[in-house]
Amino acid sequence: MSEQTPTSRPDEPRQVAEPAPGTSAPREPLTKNQGTNSVRGTWSSQGEAGRHILLQAESEDMTSSPDSILQRLERIATQARQYPDMQFTTLAHLMDVAMLERAFWSLKPDSAPGVDRVTWRDYKRNLETNLEELHEKLKRRTYVPQPVKRQWIPKSNGKLRPLGLPALEDKVVAKALALLLEQIYEQDFKDFSYGFRPGRSCHQASQQLRQALLKLGITCVIDCDISSFFDNLQHDVLLSLLRKRVNDGSVLRLIKQMLEAGIMDGRDLVFPEKGSPQGSVISPLLANVYLHEVLDTWFAEVVTAHCTGKVFLIRYADDFIIGCSREDDARRIQKVLPKRFAKFGLEINMEKSLLVNFERPRQNSGHKRKGKKPGTFGFLGVVY
Repeated sequence: MSEQTPTSRPDEPRQVAEPAPGTSAPREPLTKNQGTNSVRGTWSSQGEAGRHILLQAESEDMTSSPDSILQRLERIATQARQYPDMQFTTLAHLMDVAMLERAFWSLKPDSAPGVDRVTWRDYKRNLETNLEELHEKLKRRTYVPQPVKRQWIPKSNGKLRPLGLPALEDKVVAKALALLLEQIYEQDFKDFSYGFRPGRSCHQASQQLRQALLKLGITCVIDCDISSFFDNLQHDVLLSLLRKRVNDGSVLRLIKQMLEAGIMDGRDLVFPEKGSPQGSVISPLLANVYLHEVLDTWFAEVVTAHCTGKVFLIRYADDFIIGCSREDDARRIQKVLPKRFAKFGLEINMEKSLLVNFERPRQNSGHKRKGKKPGTFGFLGVVY
């Protein structure tokens, strides 16, 4: 197998998507008019699709509306769904006070505070002023994310797992970014991806896995483990992947700042050159963007085309299972997986990754099955 590479009522700003250019768009400040005129000369390369969106944006009523936040989010989702090869160049201006407020109310009130020691309830006491000041810092580019506080959480195997606790204001900004980016990437993500996505759950992933095992005549299962995925996520690779759909310099700059903000571990402040802290509001979305390219798209477009039997993939965040109806397909996939992941700076933990014989004895066969006994594997806490 070869590898190939509360709603509020703000003034309604314009959302404009731009076809992918050959060069990166210039970085613009966070203002409501960002980028509107700068893209006028680029629409013809996208044909009728581009002209349609431009005329729609120019004709929209710019007054406030009761559900303006939901409308602007749905507009992004609609454009992303209709034009899957298009880049979005003007998203940052949508992060106004109303969007920041929606992000704040989406946070968990009881989350532990970060290095700023500010709780959700502390910030709420003067919410309007706090959000206005935060928005002003974003517009003036004086906003700088604070280091993430690291807390160690015990695991079931006795080891410790690092958990990142961002400052409250950083969580607001990260959540606002996630709300915008989610509208785009939810149109791109594959149906077999379940982790940290709206309307999807562990239960659904497990149910889909059981159905695939029963219906596709699966004889082999690849139970894979990625070594310290969140710690090894490559910043430059991630930003490159994001630019395929998001080429807004202000948005990319904010994400880069968050990735490089540093980690406060006790009294030690470190600045890792890779990784995205578990516990960060935006880390799950960034992880899905990363693995969508590394694994999901590659599997759907390349792996399935090179297999002679039936295959499936179920992924929940960085946990995934591949099932094959033919053992030779399974062995070829298992062999090429480490090469594919290495290309993106990731490593498959070969000690924890197994090729499991999963063929079940035929019912009413009248005799015992010869050969290897069926094995078992675990996924999301369930043994199959």
